[in-house]
Amino acid sequence: MPRVSAPVYSLNGGEVGDEALSRLDLERLQFAGSLYQNMMPRVIGSMTLRPGLEHITDIDLGDVQLLEYNYSGGSALIPVLSDEEMRIVKDDAFVSFPSVSTTITNGDFNSFAGWTDSSTGTASADVDAGDLRLHGTEQGRASATQTIAVASADRGVEHALRVAVERGPLNVRLGSTSGDDDLISAQSLDDGWHHIAFTPTTANIYLDLYADVPRQVRVNGVSIASAGTMVIPTPWTSDDLADSIIRYKQNKDVLYVASGVYQQREIQRRGDKSWGVQRYKVDDGPFVASDGTISLTPSGFTGNGTMTSSRGYFESTMIGRLFRLFQSGQTVLEDFTTDPAEGDFIRVSGVGSARTFTWSLSGTWVGTVRLQVATDDGSGNPGAWTDVFTRTTNGSGNYTDSDDNVIKFFRWAVSTGEHTSGTMQTSLVYDGGSRAGVVRITAVTSSTSVAIEVLSRIYSTAATFEWDHSTWSDFDGWPAAVDVFGGRIYWSLSDMIYGSVPDAFKSFDDEVEGNSAPISRSINASSQRGILWMLGLQRLIAGTDASEVSIKASSFDEPLTGDSWFPVDASTRGCANLRAVKADKDGIFVQTSGTGAFRMAPDQQGADYTSSDLMAADSDEAAPLFRDDCAPGFRDDLAPCLVGSAGDDCCQFIQARCQALRGRFRRRLSPLNSMRWALWTNLSSMASA
Repeated sequence: MPRVSAPVYSLNGGEVGDEALSRLDLERLQFAGSLYQNMMPRVIGSMTLRPGLEHITDIDLGDVQLLEYNYSGGSALIPVLSDEEMRIVKDDAFVSFPSVSTTITNGDFNSFAGWTDSSTGTASADVDAGDLRLHGTEQGRASATQTIAVASADRGVEHALRVAVERGPLNVRLGSTSGDDDLISAQSLDDGWHHIAFTPTTANIYLDLYADVPRQVRVNGVSIASAGTMVIPTPWTSDDLADSIIRYKQNKDVLYVASGVYQQREIQRRGDKSWGVQRYKVDDGPFVASDGTISLTPSGFTGNGTMTSSRGYFESTMIGRLFRLFQSGQTVLEDFTTDPAEGDFIRVSGVGSARTFTWSLSGTWVGTVRLQVATDDGSGNPGAWTDVFTRTTNGSGNYTDSDDNVIKFFRWAVSTGEHTSGTMQTSLVYDGGSRAGVVRITAVTSSTSVAIEVLSRIYSTAATFEWDHSTWSDFDGWPAAVDVFGGRIYWSLSDMIYGSVPDAFKSFDDEVEGNSAPISRSINASSQRGILWMLGLQRLIAGTDASEVSIKASSFDEPLTGDSWFPVDASTRGCANLRAVKADKDGIFVQTSGTGAFRMAPDQQGADYTSSDLMAADSDEAAPLFRDDCAPGFRDDLAPCLVGSAGDDCCQFIQARCQALRGRFRRRLSPLNSMRWALWTNLSSMASA
């Protein structure tokens, strides 16, 4: 049979094994090749050289992981994680700051000297055990301020404020005049480390650290960052990076991070050179009910205190755990030191004497205080407030509301101009009704006693057997995967998925009803390791080591809710413990063995998702070992990086098979040796991720 040199009109069949080249009866394989090296096929069939790469910087930090960060501000921003540290690459170099002589007096808080207690009301600020402690109240702001001198040579030079928060939320502002925030607008910082860039132009600048929450806020330290690369501490070790346990999802300027080992984190960008890593903290759930065999007794209604159990229960790993206490009766204590001011309310219902409550006024003060009433607005909340009576002197008594079977709310309030001096100590005590308060454990003293901070008011200090606890902590475990889908943030722990209230990523309030209620549902997977990753495609996809689960509502276009939740196995390949990536409507994941890449895409009918082998046609390719070391965003890298020479070939092959042929290798992390890496980018442009 004579040899024929047939023209080839298309080269976009991708790379296949040698044994597949003889299958010319298959139309697709007529356009395939045995080796695509440094070549990029196009959709129209032609081929071009892969764009060249430019060396950007060396990363001599040991095991590292680059995170995808989408930003349209004109700069390329790449968070780089190494052993318990994070750095940021901006415009081809690590973010750094120059040397300045500006200093903050006693920023390590070994002394309060240099600081001024600028608190209002009964709130206060002091220093204890090397921490700044801000003691906020319901009606007062705790504040510590300092005037900082700036040398003439340092004016107009960029600085960075470095803040370490032990227990937030802390508010920070910095201005060129006292009380101003023209240098750093008011920022709320939670537990973690934060760098905030600013440029002073005056001889003095004015720093204000303050807390508006009625509990203690602690600050480990505040300083002007020293010269050199910005380095932010993180909890993730080099072993964690090597094990590829980090999962993350960006929403606006925040990367939400899960690992399954540590409490969730937020990587926050407040500017190109202003970044922070803080704990992701929720104050209202998600909760699970206790078995009702142990009673808990809080020591106070607000602020910080203790909580005891009727028998041994608490463990050291429960620090950070939330408890929701349900208690009969309602007591509200408020101190007013300024105006205008409004206290919390009691909720009155029932008939006759069941509608009687006790009120009292005490203290040394001059002014007018009002007892006010409101009816239910139909949503369970107070409507418009009206006065029941006013008082200008101390006193006490009982009040019985006459409107039987009508839900009403009562509170104390001080109108504008009605507080002259002193502290108005008020109380409302009602034996009826039941309210719930939430506390967080801050320290474990013994198996029966813990220190707590009150997140939402406690209405009784009596013992209660009715309580819930949060679903995640060091004791219960932490979520291992995260995704944002349909306006909610989803966290997964074992085979459970927890979805927030829509558009409220830090709320899991189960008192929200209807389609906006938070979600707490299982995917019923036959997996020992639980959910390894989640992807928000046209449906929410969850990957386990046994299957890939598609979670749908009753119809394809309906949003997921707690009632419309139907998980089904889209495929049973099983997943490796590697972050899956999204490419348009498709997802790409690595199979359990770690040597095969699969595409998760809608089936031909569009009714559900199914998986297909991206390497099926390349049977001769040496099985590569997939890792999560690659540069972020697989619109250019379309899969986790591959170790060894097979890596580039397979990446290009996967691009061809996915028909994402417009893609280019924008950036890639390549090994120079075992402990040193180099960052490369497309020669044509450093496009933002």
